[in-house]
Amino acid sequence: MPGDRFKLAAFPPGVVTVRLTTYLFARILLNGGVVLAAALAWSLYAEHGDARRALETAASAMQRILALQATGVTQGAALQPRFPDWYPVTRVARPDGACVRLRSADGALLRSECRGHHAPPDAAPAWFAHGYRAAFEPALPVRREIALGKAHATLEVLPDATAAVAQAWRRVTALGIPLAVLAMVLCMTAWWSARRALRPAEEIMRGLAALQQGAFDTRLGPYRWSEFEHIARASNALAASLAHGRTERARLSRRLLKAQEDERAAIARDLHDEFGQHLSAIGAQAAALRVRLGDAAAVAPAGGPCREWARDTGDAGVASIEHSARHLMQVVRGLLARLRPHNAGALDLVEALRALVKDSAAAAAPGVSVTLCCDGSLDDVDAERCGVLYRIAQEALTNALRHADAAQVALTLARDGDTLSLTVSDDGRGAPAARFAAGYGIGGMRERAAACGADLRISSVVEQGTSVHVRMPLGTVAAA
Repeated sequence: MPGDRFKLAAFPPGVVTVRLTTYLFARILLNGGVVLAAALAWSLYAEHGDARRALETAASAMQRILALQATGVTQGAALQPRFPDWYPVTRVARPDGACVRLRSADGALLRSECRGHHAPPDAAPAWFAHGYRAAFEPALPVRREIALGKAHATLEVLPDATAAVAQAWRRVTALGIPLAVLAMVLCMTAWWSARRALRPAEEIMRGLAALQQGAFDTRLGPYRWSEFEHIARASNALAASLAHGRTERARLSRRLLKAQEDERAAIARDLHDEFGQHLSAIGAQAAALRVRLGDAAAVAPAGGPCREWARDTGDAGVASIEHSARHLMQVVRGLLARLRPHNAGALDLVEALRALVKDSAAAAAPGVSVTLCCDGSLDDVDAERCGVLYRIAQEALTNALRHADAAQVALTLARDGDTLSLTVSDDGRGAPAARFAAGYGIGGMRERAAACGADLRISSVVEQGTSVHVRMPLGTVAAA
């Protein structure tokens, strides 16, 4: 119902909530970045493997050449051929910048030759060079053993680490931009698809927010995706159940309020019939007693003590009886004013509010001002709503005069089209909002407002005052 609020489950303290679309977008970007990084890493691994295989192929070819030369030396030693013949060894294709060294068994350098760079190596960033060197060790040489009879020699092919890093950087830059563009396109496509698929979630969120505000006639769906359709059906079933519960609660509230007003009317009739008649009889008997005492005093001897005693005693007793009767009559009238149901129409409502303001001002502390302002025609307002508004005004005025310690209390009744507004405000000390969450008086006002489909709001600021505002639609009230 409008006066209440449908509370959604609160998250535990410390839990940070994130929009699902934001989370999916971040995950898509993260996955795209991971895939891009994996593709570049695989490209670097393949580049290093190709360079290593080229280095090993060159070393194997050089080994065979030198082995053939060594075999010729051992078989035709009398011919004294040149060994090693270094020219064919240096003609073997090898990676850019690689060096070839031939060492004897004792490690002495026999021959050495380094190939120059065909093109100046591109300067790779320091972070890339450091990472590549740590991951692949591009300066690791390839060694081959060559048998020279009983002697041995070692052939070393040493790659140029700078050239290897430069070649790897060229491959990364050549593949990185196309792969980055492709990854971005894939990410944007996946994001667009996810965004379109999750579009019903925004409508579901708006529907749940409407339910939270009490709009139980909100309905969701149908949706294309089965998951959202299940959520929509559950939400619609919940809204229908809440709307039915609100209707039943309002009907029960109206029955209870009617029973309460009937009981108050019965009590008021009993007070008026029984107490009123008897108090009137007591007043009449006191007047008759005063006459009789006057007659008895007249019959007594003049100047006698009996005559003086009778006059004094009789006057005091009769005055006490009359005072008590008048006091009880005022108390009964006050009770009748509070108990009498004001459900005879809009004219009685305005008059009843004026009487209520007058009585409240008379009972208030000295210096407290209580005012009433009525604006708009109330001729077509039904009796039930008039009674509800009167009771809410009565309770709000009572609370303001008893607890607010206010100097000014204003009651305003206005009509704006098909809506009635009742406001009771004061300039008192106010109270925190939690103070208005409990209490029979506040709860009774909320129940009365909800029974007629009205919205009751209470706003209060400490040391600035409190305002009770009721907005009541002028529709047809369902039968109890």
